[in-house]
Amino acid sequence: MFLLWKWMFISLLLAINRKDVYLSYITFSYIFMGFNRW
Repeated sequence: MFLLWKWMFISLLLAINRKDVYLSYITFSYIFMGFNRW
């Protein structure tokens, strides 16, 4: 589970740096799914 959150965090940083809206949307979707799993 830690690797999943680490991947999401890195993806979020990349999305902010590149201003990639699509990547941000995917990252948000994974985070939302992660919260639903808890």
